[in-house]
This record gives sequence, C-alpha cells and structure tokens, in this order.
Amino acid sequence: VNADLIYGIFSQSADDCAAAVRRMAPFLVHLSSYALTVEPGTPFHDLGVKDRLPGDDESATHFEAISAEAGRIGLAQYEVSNFAMPGFECRHNINTWDYGQYTGLGPSAVGFDGRRRYKNVPELGAYAEELKQGRMPETEIETPDEDTATRDRFILGLRTRRGVKLTETEAMALPEAVDEAGLGEYVEFKEDRLKVKSSKLILLNEIILRLDPLLARIADRRSPVKII
Repeated sequence: VNADLIYGIFSQSADDCAAAVRRMAPFLVHLSSYALTVEPGTPFHDLGVKDRLPGDDESATHFEAISAEAGRIGLAQYEVSNFAMPGFECRHNINTWDYGQYTGLGPSAVGFDGRRRYKNVPELGAYAEELKQGRMPETEIETPDEDTATRDRFILGLRTRRGVKLTETEAMALPEAVDEAGLGEYVEFKEDRLKVKSSKLILLNEIILRLDPLLARIADRRSPVKII
C-alpha cells in the first residue's frame, strides 16, 4: 500500500500527523507527503481557507513529525517528500528526478525524450484522429535551452537523497561558489554528486533559490554537456 498524506491543514497538529502514519503502519510500503496548497479558483480558495492554514514553521513541524514516524516504522526517506521500504521506491519518479526520458501515451499525457517536453491533445476524439492521420497527437512542445536544462536537472536531482550528478566543469566550479554563497552548511559534495544534507531537505526551496545564480555563473564557462 502507498499512501499520500497531506499536512499543513488548519486544525491539524504534529501529533495528528504522526498518528496518521502510525495508523497506516501495518500496511505501508511507500508514503508520499505534501503540504496542502490552496490554488486560486478552487472551492477552498473561495471559502477563504488559505487564510486559516498554518504558517511555514508550523507546517515544518508537521512534516518533521511525519518524517520521524516514517523512519520509526522502517520507511526510509529517498526524496524530499517520499519514503519507502527498501526496494519499494517509485521507479517512475526516480527516473523523472534523474532527468530521465519517459513517453506520454494517451490524451493529455506528457513526455520527455531527453531534448524536448511535449503534451498530447486533451480530447480523446482529436487524439484518435491525429493517430489515424499518421501524426503525433502533440499540442504543446517545449525544447529547453542548455541553461534551462541545467536548472531543471538541479531542481529535480536535489530533491533526492542521492543528489544531482555533476559534470566535470560543475564539479570543479561549484565548491568554491557554494562556499561564497554561504551554502556550505546546507549541501555536501560526494564523489561526482551534489546533495542537500538530510537535516536540511526541509529547506530545499530556499536552497535552490540561493543556488540558482551560481548555476548561471558556471554556465558562462562550461563546455556543452549531453544529458543521457
């Protein structure tokens, strides 16, 4: 059984979050946990729920309680929001975080071939007609430039406990840049990878914001890299 557990809900406590994990413990082999976000145009937003949500610090205590309880029942954190028993990590998600390729089949499906992202037409009839005419049923195509691809690779890879695999140029230039930016206590280098320290994963968004300008600097002196 895999469970998706939402935290950061009004009238919810850290103890509630831990108790939810304990109740599911006998069945769980995988757990995903995400903070509630209230988007404009949704019923929650129209009801004013967003103003009643806990702040960032309180939401962080919710997640820490979930993480601690997951560890106690044998679920290891392998990505910022995902935990699993050994061997039950989500292979599809791991491939995505490693900037791997995937094929989108069916209406509205998205895919990535290593060079471009695409989305299929949403209507079933139009999808079938495009195939019937011998055409790929793609409606949205994006081909990231090298800088965007590098940024995407870091954003995705740093979500994982393994971190992001560095090119030779990045491995040489990033340590000094990371120290200059004051990120040394948040990230670490191991072999050819950069990873966020386990205790700092909860600050991932802030770390990525501070890392982004460093990637732009390094881009000026890097050689072309082929992502495989």
